[in-house]
Amino acid sequence: AFTLSGGLDVMAEEGRTRSINGVTKALAPMPGSKWQREIITAPYLGARYDFYLNDDWKLTPSVGTKYYFNSEFDGEWAPSAAIDLGTEAYGVFASYQRGVHYPGLIFLANREKWGTNECDAETMDNFNIGARAGFEESLEGRVSIFHNRIRNRLDQDRYGLYHNAGELDVTGLETSLHYQYDEDLSFYSGLSLNAAQQRRVSRLPRWTFTLGASYRIFEFLTIDCDTEYVAKMYAYSTRSSEVNDLAG
Repeated sequence: AFTLSGGLDVMAEEGRTRSINGVTKALAPMPGSKWQREIITAPYLGARYDFYLNDDWKLTPSVGTKYYFNSEFDGEWAPSAAIDLGTEAYGVFASYQRGVHYPGLIFLANREKWGTNECDAETMDNFNIGARAGFEESLEGRVSIFHNRIRNRLDQDRYGLYHNAGELDVTGLETSLHYQYDEDLSFYSGLSLNAAQQRRVSRLPRWTFTLGASYRIFEFLTIDCDTEYVAKMYAYSTRSSEVNDLAG
């Protein structure tokens, strides 16, 4: 079966910053205090095809792309591709996709004060390969190895100024487990381990663990509850311009 899909994502973000003196409580004028607006328009197109190898096995390749038009920054392409081979119970998969992250209103509001208009969008190329397996139609587990290539990484220095902080390469392992107790109640958990090629990368946890549940009370009402533990990570501090402090 061939599936062709397309769409259009539109995001409009606007606002302004205000600086208030902590002692006098008076409003202090700021160069970037005028109203700021950022509009992102992103059309996308994707296609997939299901090759039925026999009654149980199926091969599904897919491709797609998205283009980001931004009112304040240069546009960016975001291609993607994936392939899945297996049955309803188990299989293997591989994928590639690009994510785009723009600086946003904080940078727009402060770029005049910072004395720069130069900041590019952050892009992340994600390569992923893994396997999935289901047990008794209620329990499903996934494990995958990923590699992220981040370019023009957006970060803040110890003064709070946003800038492109260079490149970042991260290799890691992800696992997830989903249990469907009945038609209304399900539980899930996930674990992610990260190893950066560069040393002392700010705001990148070494590992993250997630645990949650979903309960459907009525047909139109569902409650989701989850908790996340993030391990220690490096962060900037006022004592140093280097990212050599661990934050819990």
